[in-house]
Amino acid sequence: HNRVLDRTVEIQEEGIIIQINAEILAGIALTQFSNPGTPVLYGAVPVRARLDTLQDCYGTAEFSHYAMACAQMARFYGIPCYASAGVGDVKRPGIQAMVEKLFSYKEVASAGAHYIHYAFGLLDGTNIFSPLQAVLDNASIALVKDLLRIPGFGQEHVEAALQEIDKTTKGSGMFTRGVRKQLRREVVSNTYEFVSDGEDDQVFVRAQAKLDRYLAAKANTLADETIRQLHEEIPGLLYTKGE
Repeated sequence: HNRVLDRTVEIQEEGIIIQINAEILAGIALTQFSNPGTPVLYGAVPVRARLDTLQDCYGTAEFSHYAMACAQMARFYGIPCYASAGVGDVKRPGIQAMVEKLFSYKEVASAGAHYIHYAFGLLDGTNIFSPLQAVLDNASIALVKDLLRIPGFGQEHVEAALQEIDKTTKGSGMFTRGVRKQLRREVVSNTYEFVSDGEDDQVFVRAQAKLDRYLAAKANTLADETIRQLHEEIPGLLYTKGE
């Protein structure tokens, strides 16, 4: 469900949240009247408009604020939340896209959205899909997942923590064995996937190399006959094999 601030709703955040909440609840009610018990999502994608062009603006702080507020409303009603994050306003991969995407990934996921849409490879406000940006986004999402990883609070975790504290306070020593164990358990976060060697920034070079490997792999490609049938059954596809 999409609403654009200052084109169809009030300029204040409270205004857009109250309107989109009312519309979502109305849609959920109609669904239940029609077919009681139908599973639903609290689907909220409120977007701010650029004040100079009135185009959708996903890279601003308000976009994340709206999604976070809607996630809280969904939690209040006990309904799984569908939200958006990770859309860049710029037309090409770069620093602006990475900054816009990372902030919204972290904030929207932290707010408790269950299903995050638009999170992969989109630029220019969802008008452009960039395969290279998708590879970069995959690495960024991995960092956010590490950042938001739920800590363990079971009895075994408490005992392990107490043992770690006891071992540390008894004096200095080599902890290599413990580090290896934590790495195997994936307790230690990975470094950024495309970390550069030396002083040169190699992020785009390494990401492009990974994309090239994906494109060269045949494991996930459709058979030629399947592709031909798709083009016959769906007129207007932009790409035809062999062109």
